[in-house]
Amino acid sequence: MRFWEMNKTRIKNEAGESEEIGEILVYGPISEDSWWGDEVTPKEFRDDLKTLGDVKNIQVRINSYGGHVSAGTAIYSLLKQHPANVTAFVDGFALSAASVIAMAGDKIVMPGNAMMMIHNPSSVAVGDSHEMRKVADILDKIREAMLSAYMQKTGLAKDELINLLDEETWMTADEAKERGFCR
Repeated sequence: MRFWEMNKTRIKNEAGESEEIGEILVYGPISEDSWWGDEVTPKEFRDDLKTLGDVKNIQVRINSYGGHVSAGTAIYSLLKQHPANVTAFVDGFALSAASVIAMAGDKIVMPGNAMMMIHNPSSVAVGDSHEMRKVADILDKIREAMLSAYMQKTGLAKDELINLLDEETWMTADEAKERGFCR
């Protein structure tokens, strides 16, 4: 049984009219593959996103420790490409790859008790010194992809974001707002 779901729901918009929106829950580990049926995979996400149909607004609700940055990046891209207005709600934690997904929001909302954490990508490698250097170079390129999403949302300079990633930065809602990670 999956921990996440997508569905349509009706809400009252700012004009007081009833509106159908897409609601996406990302609650749990983000993964490239589904081993036990409990991970979000980009392919499943894409398929379910299509089933929402022609909605004008999507609410993405996030409570995740993160997971595979490749999956988080793919989900980010799918949300950015969707024509709907996307609002990301950090209901608890948006850590690691989940923070990348949150950056897809046209608006990111964090209540006072929510947390966001960003850090450099990591990996496990086996091999000789050449293999280790190759993995380090790949991780630097993956960091560049993550930086793109963070820079677009926050407007922070690349060097400042690199420092935040290097430090494994945990942010309260107020700290995330000060740095442009939410509004």
